[in-house]
Amino acid sequence: MFCDVAYIIYAATVWTAVFLFVGRRLAYMWKPGIIGVGLMMLVDYFGTEYNFYKYLEGIFYLGKLPVFHIIGTYAVSILYFNWLPPRWSGRALYIIYVSTLLLGLEAYMHFTGALVYPQWKLWYSYFLVASGLVLITYLSDKLGLLNKITALPAVPSCRRRNPEARISKRGP
Repeated sequence: MFCDVAYIIYAATVWTAVFLFVGRRLAYMWKPGIIGVGLMMLVDYFGTEYNFYKYLEGIFYLGKLPVFHIIGTYAVSILYFNWLPPRWSGRALYIIYVSTLLLGLEAYMHFTGALVYPQWKLWYSYFLVASGLVLITYLSDKLGLLNKITALPAVPSCRRRNPEARISKRGP
C-alpha cells in the first residue's frame, strides 16, 4: 500500500511541474511522451519478467507495473522534451544531467521500498536511463516530432501576445 502512495505523490508532483512549466506546449509534446512511456514499459516488462528488479505489490497495477509510475513517467518524458536543446551538441550534457536526476529519483524510490533489486544494482540504471533518453530523443527526432518543440521557447512567456500593439500614452 505504501508504494502506491509513493507513486501517487511522484505522479502528482511531476504533473504539477508539467502544468506549471509546459503549459500550452503540451499539445506538441504528448507524442514524444508516449514514445518515452512505451520504451519504459518495454524495459520494465523485461526487467520485472527476468526478476532483475520488481515493484512491490499494491492496488493500482497494470501487469507488474504501478499505474502511477506509468503516469509519472509520461509526465517526466514531457518535462524532458520541454527543455531539450535543439541541437545534438547540447543534448549530450543535458542527457547526462537528466539521467543523474532520474537516478536520484530511483534511488529515493528504492530507499522507500517501492522498488526492490533482487538481481540489479542502482548504477546499472544510470546507463539504462541514459541510453533510453538517447533512444527516445533519436526516435522522436527521426519521426519529426521534435521540429515544433525545439522551435518554441522552453518556458511559456508571460509577455503580451503582440508586443508591437503597444500604445504609447505620450504620443508620437
